[in-house]
Amino acid sequence: MYDYETIIITRKDNKNVVMISQDEYNNLMENLYIMSNKRYYDRLVKSRKQIERGEIVKKSTEELEGMTNE
Repeated sequence: MYDYETIIITRKDNKNVVMISQDEYNNLMENLYIMSNKRYYDRLVKSRKQIERGEIVKKSTEELEGMTNE
């Protein structure tokens, strides 16, 4: 894992700017998208719980593709 550095650029009138790597930015945008779509987020949480319980869920490529269209 990379050790990304966050840089805060201090400006007057408390209008500071934060500079992060593009990878971090892309990750933040992806997380915002996932969390803003309740149905997608709920499915992700359910899947994670299944993995934590050791349950293996097998899906065909067609099933996975169908899930993206829901």
